[in-house]
Amino acid sequence: MTKKMGVFAVTGMMAAMMATGVLAEDLTKEDVSGLWYITTMEIEGMNMSPADMGLEATLEFGDDDTWEMTMSGEDPEQGTWELAGEEIIMHSDTAEDVKMAIDEEGLLIGDIDSTIMTFSREKPEATDWSSIIGNPVTDEVELSDFAGTWKIIAVEMDEMVMSSDTWGIEATLVVKEDGTASLELKDQFNDEESTKTELKGTLEDQTLKLELIDDSESHFGLFLSPDNLSLNLQDTGLLKNIDYIDSEEEGAEPEPNSIVYFEKAE
Repeated sequence: MTKKMGVFAVTGMMAAMMATGVLAEDLTKEDVSGLWYITTMEIEGMNMSPADMGLEATLEFGDDDTWEMTMSGEDPEQGTWELAGEEIIMHSDTAEDVKMAIDEEGLLIGDIDSTIMTFSREKPEATDWSSIIGNPVTDEVELSDFAGTWKIIAVEMDEMVMSSDTWGIEATLVVKEDGTASLELKDQFNDEESTKTELKGTLEDQTLKLELIDDSESHFGLFLSPDNLSLNLQDTGLLKNIDYIDSEEEGAEPEPNSIVYFEKAE
């Protein structure tokens, strides 16, 4: 396999970048020169935010036709660049040429082995998930407080919160005032078509616990079990579900595995 640029190899393999959605006019040096910041990476349907993952990467095109890219935890990469109509051609002594382009929104973009990387002139900021998530409500809740249509927006695992888009998860939860509910889920376990489960709920303290109405079949989900949900309301208006797994210690209580957050649909 041809050696790839180390800094580009966030997924372990970065190759020739091809432009998608590019500008109609030929590029000039003024369009390209200067510093660019990575904003998103799309890998196999997962739209990742490097800033939310604590990663930083910059790509700088110099007026002297050289480029340098730096990324957290990696040695810088350097080379030369030139323009070819709507494309930016990046040359390196250690890798094959890389092609990039600027889209209609002024973003620098490329496609590598089904991995799309996007750069912007502005440095992205990590999402302030703590202010979005908030804390569990302390006032007494009723079944009717959970009623409505809810859309998944985020996943928390190992104390890291990322957008549900990052994991390619789509989930819609509809809760009725009597505690019955339906969940439609599409993820890597259910990627051909979504799975839908019908659930019945009971309110225990502040938690709405939903279980299958018909438990003759089992369903599986990534980060979210379609068969068994434990829901709590947050003071920011979100709905929080904790997914549990059995403890490795015999007789011990189940342990939290992952948390997902739902936002009420307007």
